[in-house]
Parts: sequence; C-alpha cells; structure tokens
Amino acid sequence: MERQEYLEQQVAALASNDDNLIKDPNLKAELFTIPAYQNIIVQCKLVAEKKGTLAMEDILPALSKQGLDGLYIELMDLSYQKSRYDEMIAELQTGLSIRKAKEYIVDVENDAITFEEFQSSVSKLGNEYSLGTSSKWSADKIMVELQRSEEKLQFRTSAFYRDIVQPAKKTVNVIGARTGVGKSAFALNILNDLAERYMCLYFNLEMTEKEIYQRLMAMQSGVPINRFGKLTDKEKGFLSDAAYRFENKLKFKLYNGSKSIEGIQRIVARETRKEHCIVFVDHIGYITNRKISNTRERIQNTMIELNTMTKDYDCTVFALSQLNRDTDDTPKLINLKDSGEVEQTAHSILLLHDITRDYNASTSEYELICAKNRGQTGRRKVYFNKCNQKFSER
Repeated sequence: MERQEYLEQQVAALASNDDNLIKDPNLKAELFTIPAYQNIIVQCKLVAEKKGTLAMEDILPALSKQGLDGLYIELMDLSYQKSRYDEMIAELQTGLSIRKAKEYIVDVENDAITFEEFQSSVSKLGNEYSLGTSSKWSADKIMVELQRSEEKLQFRTSAFYRDIVQPAKKTVNVIGARTGVGKSAFALNILNDLAERYMCLYFNLEMTEKEIYQRLMAMQSGVPINRFGKLTDKEKGFLSDAAYRFENKLKFKLYNGSKSIEGIQRIVARETRKEHCIVFVDHIGYITNRKISNTRERIQNTMIELNTMTKDYDCTVFALSQLNRDTDDTPKLINLKDSGEVEQTAHSILLLHDITRDYNASTSEYELICAKNRGQTGRRKVYFNKCNQKFSER
C-alpha cells in the first residue's frame, strides 16, 4: 500500500469512528484522492451534523446505496493510532497543496489563468490548506501591546486627514466621489503630502501617464496646467524647480495600465520589503479579475484582497471608488457603487461633494465628508483650484 493510500485509510478510519474528529473543520473530502473514502467522509459528516453523533443506523443504509457499506465496516474494525491524527492530516494537506499547484500549472499553460493569478493562487495554498501557526503572548507582551496606540500616518498639509480622519497604518481608506468631481486630483494631493515621508505607489488605471505628471507638477510648481504649452521664462523656472524637487525629494512610483489584484499584490510585496508603503488604487472599479465577470462580486473581492494585503504586507491603502449618479444631493455611504463590501471593509470613507457644481469655475467650493471612521467623523469645507489641482482650506 502506497503512503497516500495508507494515510487516507487511516484518517478515514479514525474520523468515521470518532464523533469529535468527524466534525474537525480541517477534515475535508478533497484531502482524499480515493473516491470511496471521500464519499464515506461526506456521509459521516452529514449524519454527524444532523444527529450530533455518528449514528450507524443512518450511515450504513446511505453507504449501502453506493456499495460502500462493506468498506465502512472494514474501517470500523481497523486498528489505528489516534495520537497521529493531526500529523496525518497535515501530511494530507501538503499532498492536496501539491496537487492544486500542479492543476494551476496546467491552467496557466492552457491560458485559463494569467501567470500573476497562478503566483497568487500558489502563494495562498499554505494558508488555505494548513493547520496554521499558533502563538501565545507573554503577560508582559500583553500589557505592552494592549497599551500601544495604533501608529497613525503623519500628514504635513492635509489638515482634514491629520485632524479628523487620522488613518492608522495598515488600513484600507476609501475616497469616494461621482464622475468628474475630482477624486483622482484629491488622491494626488494626499500623495503629494505623504511622499516626502513614505514611499507612495500609485496604480493609475484610468488616466494617461502624462495626465498624472501634469497634475503633480501643477501642484508642486503652482503653474496652471493650461499654461504648460506656452510657458514664460519665469514659469519654466518654477516648473524646473518643481521637477527637481519631485525627482529628488518625493518617494514615488507610478504604475500604469490594467492591473489585476494579483498584479498589485506582487508589486506591493516587493516594494514593502524595505519600508512602509502608501498604496493608491485609482480606482477599484477598474481592477481586473478573469475569474469574476459580475461587477459587484469583482469589487467585493477586490476590497477583501486589498484588506488582506494590508495585513500581509507593510502598507496602507487609499482606494478610490465611484459613487452612483442617481442623485445630486450630498453623497452618502449608500451611494457607494456596486458593493456594500466597500463600506464594510474600509477603515475610513471620505466622500467628496462639489457644492459649487460649476464645471467652468476655476475654483470650486467642496465639502469633505468623513462618512465612516473608526475614530471620529466630521465635515469640512475646502476649495479646489482646478488650474493647479490643489485642495486647500483657503
């Protein structure tokens, strides 16, 4: 008898004879390669769940219909070592991970998944099919950790985030606005604030690369974007100084084009090896997923994965989200497009409201609405100078 067959026989015998082991969440039918053992485990679990115990009078008739009653009785009479159950389960889980990895290789060879999706799927196998690791803090560590405040991001100029929102590191923070209101410009203002202190990664899924740099240089130099094609010597000097500061003072990387959540995770995993990173995703509706076509489900998955990313890697996320256009009233959480998962997962949600509503105005009055926060919420009026893309309190 080969090792895999022996392990499956032993675990099937143990679990089908023990009211507690059969309820073990780590005991899954897919751990078994032999269909007969799979079916016996499934049937025993069904009966144990319904009856609270392994009632043989219910199990035998069901297995008899599948021609498995004889094998089930053999398992009951088999000698086995209960003390080795966890060890054998762990070995079966390793075998399942290897089989899954081989399936992913076939999928990527057949172009059923991308290479990024393959890497992400393989990296998750250890978490999905393992008993995990345990830990126990000492009394001293408990006292230290429970009294430690969450480390907050340090803002220089973004007063509303500094004074009201105060987002902690390793959280997902949403910036929501309707189309054309300026959520990308607002996010770039936040980046411009944070990039002197933190490495900022901007995943640009909507605009051209040139548009991003135009906005950033307008903020840095004060030169209006509409002047870039006809600069005076003085304006050229301002722009040159801004470009130098940008290159040498700001820690910033721009990633353009379509991205899957797996692609973003790979980049963040690499960039966070050295330092804490601020990740901007502009915006979550454009993140691709070949496995999920439904928009609502895709955004739900994106938010869950972004939240997981902040826990797995040393990063804080600012995710831009579209708001529904069904009303011109002040935006609310209910206007977040396509997914309640956005509201549920986010540490903070800031909504942009254009009070002026005049697209031709060079400066518009806005209201920043902190609609959700694990600290305080609130509102504040600011002004958006469209010429140099700056948000300010005046």
